[in-house]
Amino acid sequence: MAYAESLKFVTLKDIFGGQYEFNYVIYNPCLSKLRNEEIIKDVTKNEFNVILSDDETDELTTFDRHHLHDFIDAYLACLRKHGKTVTRTKMTY
Repeated sequence: MAYAESLKFVTLKDIFGGQYEFNYVIYNPCLSKLRNEEIIKDVTKNEFNVILSDDETDELTTFDRHHLHDFIDAYLACLRKHGKTVTRTKMTY
């Protein structure tokens, strides 16, 4: 995962590939924990109709910029936990 290791922040395109009308930044370790939690919850609800718990967003905001590939894996695991079928290149409902 050399690509993910070179990231400074994570967008939806980084996670799923493809084109998004709005390629949201879903996680930026330079922002505050609170702001990242807000962003993750908002994007996940609006894009995937999934409401993450406080515990889930708390866990997702623990990754530093050197471990963004771990954020991607954890985010995909959260979506799967909520019944979404996801891959690195596409998502089905």
